[in-house]
Amino acid sequence: MTLKPRHIILSAMLVFSGLQAQTADTTMTVDFQVTTSSPGGNYSPRNIGAIWIESSTGSFVKTLKVWANNRRQYLYTWNNRSGGYTVDGVTGSTYSSHGNRTASWDFTDVNGDTVVAGDYTLRLELTDQHSQGPLYSFTFPYMGAVETITPPEQLNFHSMQLSYDLTIVVGLDDKPHLVPHRIALEQNYPNPFNPSTVINFIIPELSYIELTVYDLNGKIVRSLANDTYQIGQYQVTWDGLNDMGESVNASMYMCRLEAGGHFETIKMVYLK
Repeated sequence: MTLKPRHIILSAMLVFSGLQAQTADTTMTVDFQVTTSSPGGNYSPRNIGAIWIESSTGSFVKTLKVWANNRRQYLYTWNNRSGGYTVDGVTGSTYSSHGNRTASWDFTDVNGDTVVAGDYTLRLELTDQHSQGPLYSFTFPYMGAVETITPPEQLNFHSMQLSYDLTIVVGLDDKPHLVPHRIALEQNYPNPFNPSTVINFIIPELSYIELTVYDLNGKIVRSLANDTYQIGQYQVTWDGLNDMGESVNASMYMCRLEAGGHFETIKMVYLK
């Protein structure tokens, strides 16, 4: 398997017409959960199991979780695929009951290198006796087109869910901030203001954005941003002027951020 460097870094240091983006570091993981039930083995409710990742071609990538301890030799499929390799995997002893199991993957392999983009397979194995137990697997993309994947119910694997977790850390005044999954428009400061105010907003993905000031009648007063922007945190200053360069009246105004079909609005008060 061809490998990329371990960390994916997206950065932007952009300045245009008063709008500045800070540097952004991006990491992504997937979180998986499943509830197990007994296959009816001799040792039920005690059970052992494994969760691991393979490539689309069937190559072993990484063990995420094993609950087996000295009984792990009975996880026949996991042992065959992984060679018993548990580096960076969460390991523990045999569970005394069935229930919810969780695991996370940061898209790295056993060497700590970030895997290439493509489809990957999450595999599950469970047994409560000294023989092959239930198996299940499903395929998911490296960059999910949806935030959550819900595989169908299985005889012994229930309530399965795989969720993408994108975390973006941006620098603002040398302090780390987390970028949410959706756009975010922060309250302007100062507020009330005169003669100018600062507006911060966050874009979690490449998006065409519109940042617009309206009066209380819904009339456009000033277009502050209207273009496609990279991921990051941005800052723009409104100087209390309209699109004609004229000073606006003292009043309350609405600032609306729209990107990717989502929008947020804040209230701003201009004083004279």
